[in-house]
Amino acid sequence: MKNVNEILDKLEALYPDAKCELNYTTPFELLIATILSAQCTDVRVNIVTDKMFKKYNTAKEFNKLSLEQIIEDIKTCGLYKSKAEKIKETSRILCENFDGEVPNTLEELITLPGVGRKTAGVVLSNAFNVPAIAVDTHVFRVSNRIGIVHTATPEKTEFKLMEVIPRNRWSHSHHVLIFHGRRMCKARKPECTECPIKRDCDYYTGKDDSLE
Repeated sequence: MKNVNEILDKLEALYPDAKCELNYTTPFELLIATILSAQCTDVRVNIVTDKMFKKYNTAKEFNKLSLEQIIEDIKTCGLYKSKAEKIKETSRILCENFDGEVPNTLEELITLPGVGRKTAGVVLSNAFNVPAIAVDTHVFRVSNRIGIVHTATPEKTEFKLMEVIPRNRWSHSHHVLIFHGRRMCKARKPECTECPIKRDCDYYTGKDDSLE
């Protein structure tokens, strides 16, 4: 069994500034930015939201916008039509059911259009300081490559990581795993020779365990 704490210690030493790379000042801004981040880089999302949030940045303001207005503001993001519909509907629901405020529980967040467990985890951990592990493509790839988990889906990865990582490390662990996935453990050409955890990594050492 791997020493998960030791692996996380090494990654935290490599990425001491690991944090959410989406720019936001409120839970609502983070929620919208995270919805926009699906199949889109954080850099692109930040460019879009930097302009948009200067004009409107609350659920009540977004609820008053037409779908066409939202589309115009986010059209440089991928899947912008679908995202605009989700943002519009989410803003309406927040106004009607939550007095315009973003809820701070997983159960309530996932009732919003465009909000799955990953998005909810990002909002909970970063905006409300609630321990959570948000499993995006990087966390899924890196945690399975290393062999911290051996799981076939993001949801199974989330639940397994919650078992093997101490609760007080949940939120920060997903940041360092994301940083590692973006900067070193890349999808096509992982930089294994430079990696400080290569001796702890199943991918590097050639192990091939079956998925659960």
